[in-house]
Amino acid sequence: MRQFIAIIILTTTHSFALAAFISPTDWQRGDQGSAYLEWQSFNHKQTNTQPDIGASNIQSVQLQELVGQSFLASSNNLYSLTHQAFTMTVATTAQGPSILSQDVSVNLQVSTWGNPVDASAATLNGQTGNIQKLYEGPDESSGNWNQIDYLISWTIPASGLYIFNFELDQAHTSLSGVAVDMFGLASLSGIIPLPQLPILPPLPGDSVFNGQQLDVADYAGQIETITEATAQTSIISSSSSSRHMASAIQVSQVPVPSSVLLFGSALASLIARKRFIKYHD
Repeated sequence: MRQFIAIIILTTTHSFALAAFISPTDWQRGDQGSAYLEWQSFNHKQTNTQPDIGASNIQSVQLQELVGQSFLASSNNLYSLTHQAFTMTVATTAQGPSILSQDVSVNLQVSTWGNPVDASAATLNGQTGNIQKLYEGPDESSGNWNQIDYLISWTIPASGLYIFNFELDQAHTSLSGVAVDMFGLASLSGIIPLPQLPILPPLPGDSVFNGQQLDVADYAGQIETITEATAQTSIISSSSSSRHMASAIQVSQVPVPSSVLLFGSALASLIARKRFIKYHD
C-alpha cells in the first residue's frame, strides 16, 4: 500500500507582540492540500470563531474555553485565576487536506504567558502528539511576563473533522496565541477499484451481435432499446453444477461512464442466460 509521507521544514520568526510561532517552508499556506489558521488576539472570553492573523482552506473553526472562568485581559489574551481547558473544532474546505490522503501532518502551536500549556495531555481526535518547546523567555509585547511557546505535532489518518483538546492546568496563566498548520494530499490507495469482469470465449456456433438495435424489454422493464452499441455475448457449457457467465457490453465512439458499463455487463449476462436456456432446451 502506498503511503504519504510529509517532510516538514519549519523556520522560527520572532515579531514584536507575536508568539514565536513557526511556519512551514516546503509549501505555501493556501496551497492545495494545506490548511492554516492563527490567533494572536482574542475577541471573546469563551468562544472564538474568527482567527485574527489569518486562515486558509478552513471551512469553520471554533475555539471554546470549557471551564467558564476566563476573561479578556488588556492584552487580548485569555486569562484566568484558575485553570483553563480548551477544545477547538476545525473543518477544512475541499481545497484543504484530502479525506483520500493516506496521512495528514498536523501542527498545533500554543503560546502562553505565566505558565506553559500542559502539552503532554493535548490531543487531536483522541491521540496525543509529539512535543517540542519553541521558546521560553520574556513576552515579546511588554517583557513583563514569562512566555512559553509549544509545538505539538501529529501524523494521523485523514478526517472530515479535526478536534483538538488542550489545557492550561495552572492558575494565573494567559492563552496568548494558537496556530494550526495541516498538509495532506490525495493518495491513489484511498480509491477502491471496481472488480474486473471476466471475458469468456464464445461456443462454436454462438452468435455475435454487432451494431444492432437490441430489444431488451424482456430483460429490463423500463428500458426498450439500446442503439449504437456493440455487444459481445458468450456462453460456457460445463457440468450441471457450473455457473454460466457472459462477457460485458462494449460501447463504441462515445465516452461511457462506468455505471453504464456495469449495467451493460449485467444486461449481457441476462441475454446470455436466456440464450443458454433456449440453446439447451
